[in-house]
Amino acid sequence: GCLGVLRRLGLQTSLTWEVVLECAASIEAQAQGGAEEQELAKGRGMELLMFLDQNVYEYFPELKPKAKPKSRSKTSFFQKMTSVLYDDESERTLKSQIETRTQATRIHQLIHLRWVPVFQHPPHEMLPWKSEYENSPVAAPVDIITRDDRWFGSYNLRLLDGSPSKGLRSVLFGTGIRVEDVATQLK
Repeated sequence: GCLGVLRRLGLQTSLTWEVVLECAASIEAQAQGGAEEQELAKGRGMELLMFLDQNVYEYFPELKPKAKPKSRSKTSFFQKMTSVLYDDESERTLKSQIETRTQATRIHQLIHLRWVPVFQHPPHEMLPWKSEYENSPVAAPVDIITRDDRWFGSYNLRLLDGSPSKGLRSVLFGTGIRVEDVATQLK
């Protein structure tokens, strides 16, 4: 897959966001092919999901636990004065806002591409399921629920085939079930 080729070219664990998005888009395109292409796409989707899970803090730094502030750091008078006189707080704030917007755009793009591996057949015979789910082995994260929530929304949402960490699940798949999905499930 995409990650395997990059690793064979010497790239270890560092991919840019643009490459991650390109890889997800290529998985989506490959999943439109025949049965063999779909299986390859599902495998590549699983690879990408595992890669993001292993590198979750690099791609989603907002999930990194906050360091506890040190109690009474020892800074000299001159360090404080230098900071007051030469640090540009507004520039730092602007940079932070740009980074936040860029990150939100990247995540928005990633969760709307169909690249995440999903079940094509219900894992339980009583689980409400649409027959059209058999046609695609991947789905967009916004259209997916995790195994924990399968009984609440498997009819309207695709079921994740994998088990990423809690942090990655919260970013990609959200944290709640919509009322309308539960209502449809109960029909």
